[in-house]
Amino acid sequence: MIEVEKKFRISKSKEQNLAKGAKFIGEFSFSDTYYDKSSYPLAKKDIWLRSRDGKWQLKIGEDDSGSETKKFMDYYEEVVTEGGIRKILGIEHYDSLANDLGREGYAPIATFTTVRRKYTKGSFSIDVDEASFGYDVVEVECFAKDRGQIEKISEELIEFAKEHELDLKEVHGKVVEYIKQHDPENYTSLQDAWKAAGIH
Repeated sequence: MIEVEKKFRISKSKEQNLAKGAKFIGEFSFSDTYYDKSSYPLAKKDIWLRSRDGKWQLKIGEDDSGSETKKFMDYYEEVVTEGGIRKILGIEHYDSLANDLGREGYAPIATFTTVRRKYTKGSFSIDVDEASFGYDVVEVECFAKDRGQIEKISEELIEFAKEHELDLKEVHGKVVEYIKQHDPENYTSLQDAWKAAGIH
């Protein structure tokens, strides 16, 4: 599955407008710890390894070049099994994944909690997030079963945003904003790496 998503910064009034006619799923709280090496080799490739309330997930950024529509979106392949994560990162299985990652030089780079209000509207999932370090962001997303669906979903998401008067400008995800606030030197190196690679 490939996650097609767009992030927005919005006011409370726009959140209320976005919620009109939507199904409210509930409010949740969770904690994330992101892992990388000291020079951020994963993040520089738009790869994000995290443990969310003890469950591991690897998000791998997909190429979004070659399309006017796709340039507004973020695309991530999600790997949610420890075996799959180990295979992609080349981590041998000796102990827990956390301990084995530590042996390979990986360590936490960001830890924070999030309060999330979740809605569904049409085919889209809407997550209104308030992070513990003072950053609020809204994610509108839909999953594509294969790459052939990405363009269509992207077009539908852009229309959804326009209908709700949401600004399509680039907005940081929570972990990127955390790095910007807490590790500005490495944030600058990430920006340079992404620019060189045509990411973000």
